[in-house]
Amino acid sequence: SFEFQPPGPPASTEPAAMRVLAGVVWSAAACSNFLMNDEYGLSVRTMDLGREPFTWSLFTVPKGSKGFRANSHGYVGVGADALGVVMETTFWAGMNDAGVTCDSQTLINTVWPKPKFGKDNIDVGNLCRWVLEGHANITEVKEGLKKVNFVKPIVPMGGSHFVLRDAAGLSVVIEFLKGEMVVQDDANDGKGTFGIMTNEPEFSWHVENIKHLQWKQALARSAVEMPGSWYPDARFERIHLVKTGMPAPKTYNEAVMHAVHVLNTVTVPMGGLLDTLHDE
Repeated sequence: SFEFQPPGPPASTEPAAMRVLAGVVWSAAACSNFLMNDEYGLSVRTMDLGREPFTWSLFTVPKGSKGFRANSHGYVGVGADALGVVMETTFWAGMNDAGVTCDSQTLINTVWPKPKFGKDNIDVGNLCRWVLEGHANITEVKEGLKKVNFVKPIVPMGGSHFVLRDAAGLSVVIEFLKGEMVVQDDANDGKGTFGIMTNEPEFSWHVENIKHLQWKQALARSAVEMPGSWYPDARFERIHLVKTGMPAPKTYNEAVMHAVHVLNTVTVPMGGLLDTLHDE
């Protein structure tokens, strides 16, 4: 057992600090990411990649280490050992010393951009590394994205989209659709966006799906079904329904437990379950 040592609630005049709970489990390829709707700003993710030939490790990269494009921030990253080869420079998730997080999740039908003249063309496998080592917040990331072009990875990683969050609770989603980088804000305001990411279809489809769910809830008979599968759309809906139905936590410990309860509703169990992600 272990005990959390919370720092106490943040002052009302300062942004809520974000902290990361990474639920790393080995099952079907079906990852989920979400931001809780309270003053503690917990950012939570699962990594459900059990059928891949990977083992997973945490890597620490101190501030000032030799970087890819910068070295102004230290960070912790989730990296893979693929068939005995340690992929030390490719991170699928992580958080830096300023509270910026980067999370890669599967998105089939991704089409990577081609190299572009006048841009800094970067292997998309280095996207999280680029974000974490050189940026203190989402505003800096969005400015930096104007100068770069992420291209097809040298090491095959399948289609992916990325969600980035910072210590003030700002978030962006990066997808590669029809050969172009698409950057969308994820404000977690409960109206335009909802602080949630799963897998396919693309992010905008899921946002519209939750808006349709909200339309159902606004009717005279407001009850809606709780989706029970592990398909990406069902996990997205389930996260939304569970986290928006919770009371505000009174302590940091309560905030952590609320986040864990939501996480447990979408973590894919081990066992004889059919994959719900790649038509297999």
